[in-house]
Amino acid sequence: LSLYDILYHWMTGLFNLSFALGGAEIVIGRFFSFAILLIITFYVTRNLKLLLVEELFPRVTLPRGVAGSTSMIVGYIVAGIGAYIAITAAGVDLGKFSLLAGALGVGIGLGLQGVVVNFIAGIIMAFERPIQIGDTVEIGNILGDVESIGVRSSKVRTYDGSEVIVPNGNMISDNLINWTLSNRKKRYDI
Repeated sequence: LSLYDILYHWMTGLFNLSFALGGAEIVIGRFFSFAILLIITFYVTRNLKLLLVEELFPRVTLPRGVAGSTSMIVGYIVAGIGAYIAITAAGVDLGKFSLLAGALGVGIGLGLQGVVVNFIAGIIMAFERPIQIGDTVEIGNILGDVESIGVRSSKVRTYDGSEVIVPNGNMISDNLINWTLSNRKKRYDI
């Protein structure tokens, strides 16, 4: 029926369709490439971290906390490489962004100072490992078990059942008592 040729020419024409937006030319095919590469990066990152945490690390004897920090760092690296590939596939010249990135970096650094502090604190926590998932910690008047450690914040479940989101900057800078850092034994006053 020669539908293949018709469909092929139609898809080729659609993906090569472009229009100008200001001084930039937007090509539909590049936009789809960008979106598809970001989706692939998301799934590869998620599945790689899952593979590391559930398949590889349980079979290897590692020091406490190394598995979580390694999977987090590998996830960041894969996500960064995937984002770079997606941006270059979209046809964006990254050389033109250097001056803009510097100016935005100063503005974002001042405006998002708290977020950056919490992000850096999350990286410090990944390498130093002062707390791990399952540890019993006390920060100020919050006492509970660490349920998750994220990029920006950590989740602590208190003994009355509430979940408290604690910024990682507070975990690093405030007085933190880790009741189970080197020894899992705990004492409770009743």
